[in-house]
Amino acid sequence: MKPRNSTIELLKPLICAVATLALIAGQIAPALAKTTVEVTDEDTKIIESTKHVENFYNDFGVCYQSTETSTTKQQTSVTTKTTDDATGKTETKTTTNTTTSTSVMTSTWKSGSLKVDTITGTSTTTGDDESKQTSTSSTVYTYNNNGQLTGASGTIHTSGGGGKDGNGKALGNYESDTVETYVIKNGQALRVRSETTGKSYGVDKQSDTVVANSKQITTYDYDLIGGAWHVTQEVSTSKNTNTKDEGYEEITKTKTYERDSHGKITNMTVEASGTQVAYDDLGGKWVFTMDNYTVEIKKPEGIHGWRIGKESYDWKNTSKPDYGTGATESVTAKNTAATDTKTGTSAWNSKTGTINAVLKN
Repeated sequence: MKPRNSTIELLKPLICAVATLALIAGQIAPALAKTTVEVTDEDTKIIESTKHVENFYNDFGVCYQSTETSTTKQQTSVTTKTTDDATGKTETKTTTNTTTSTSVMTSTWKSGSLKVDTITGTSTTTGDDESKQTSTSSTVYTYNNNGQLTGASGTIHTSGGGGKDGNGKALGNYESDTVETYVIKNGQALRVRSETTGKSYGVDKQSDTVVANSKQITTYDYDLIGGAWHVTQEVSTSKNTNTKDEGYEEITKTKTYERDSHGKITNMTVEASGTQVAYDDLGGKWVFTMDNYTVEIKKPEGIHGWRIGKESYDWKNTSKPDYGTGATESVTAKNTAATDTKTGTSAWNSKTGTINAVLKN
């Protein structure tokens, strides 16, 4: 009998792709002229999906080993429209990523039946911007002399990079490692914790060019429904820290699943909270808290189950820098803060809840 766990997938997805914190650093000093980026089209399709099975038998006709290899090739295309709000000039661009995933599940005969020993996987994603990401995963199951499942453990290693930004400039590289913890209940291997640590490097990926550190911890709660354990809540906390000035972004997201008496999901809800801390070029510290979080949930469709379709939120400025006066123009502190790029000065207006930038022509 195979370990029963609705959350165990034949190929573990990447839990945390480490990203640079250019977002946080860039929020403090953008140009006052804004650009708007809109996703106008998104298309994901399965190009190929196959399973290959090999069974081995002894002279008495008993299958003592089985190997199942699953291969999936998926392609995702995203079309974006970028608009310069000052000039009205627009640019449309389509990017395509192709992912090839392979998993191998090996089972051997134990105490009267075939039982899963290992599940190993590899996944490679390539983009038309010359980016590449590779992920390898392994889950190992252990049994006692009676063939009863006694333990399970999992690991994932991910590395990638090599892409380019919108201006054709090379981006840095990243890597992460994940350790997954399981408990055994009623013969099921239940993943209860997943911890990922990662680093983001400069373009040359030297040890002294680490630009950001990342850590994500996800925990899972289960209920016994319909004779089997099903995940009912997933809590994930991720923190990305800029190594240059210790600015960081930390977000906690809670997904809750409602199920019927058979364990089938009937509803999904999501809550989130977060904090950003960033420093501008003058050493000013800016603190933001997540506000007005909303989410759109997509119901099962084809091969896709319950999932987040869209989420939106504001970063509310809760800091009060003690420098910058004589403001002549204000910029609201919704989503992003602003500092005039000509003078590099800014000030927090506690009455209006805005960041005032001093402009100098």
